[in-house]
Amino acid sequence: MAIAYTEASQSFMVDSRFKTTAFICFFTAILGIPMFIFGMLTALKLSAIWMIFIRIPLTIVYSVFAIYILLQLERLLVKRYHLDNIRIMIKSIIIMLIILLAMEIFSTILPIFTRDQGALMLLGIVPYIPLCLLGGIIYFIYGVRLLELKDQTSGLYRIYAIMQIIGGVCFFTIILWFIGILFFNVALIVLGMIFLKESETEPEVEFV
Repeated sequence: MAIAYTEASQSFMVDSRFKTTAFICFFTAILGIPMFIFGMLTALKLSAIWMIFIRIPLTIVYSVFAIYILLQLERLLVKRYHLDNIRIMIKSIIIMLIILLAMEIFSTILPIFTRDQGALMLLGIVPYIPLCLLGGIIYFIYGVRLLELKDQTSGLYRIYAIMQIIGGVCFFTIILWFIGILFFNVALIVLGMIFLKESETEPEVEFV
């Protein structure tokens, strides 16, 4: 009975973590809307100071939540589905998110130090090009590997994987990056549904 209690207790903790992660997915997807808008406003030369006090905090919160979600997803895929080959892809995405966060902060504060349009273009936009190309490849491979999964969530993993592939292709084209971001935000909602579905999995408890 003690073993059964321990297993049930651990299962409850896992289910609770999945539900928490699901709601973080939904919140992050909603947070992605103002993030996308501020990205557009940056291109319209909005006040740099105003952008610093709004865009940077939003970017940091969004990135922290996104990294947490990816770590929980890695844990789920490896422990429950034994998809060990997904580790390197998720770690690559996390590293890319950290680099992107640093670039977002840099490009946001850059207008404070210079008004030179050439410098702003070179330092604030050009570095995103290789990141888009690399990110497109990473997300594409990530989505393809997820398609290998034996889906037990009514096809939600497959939908999520296809969205990663489409988003990756959009990133790789560079000019369609904004469509890729929209796909990734919708994918967060699907991922939230996946975590909710996984939290409903009945625990296998042995009574001793």
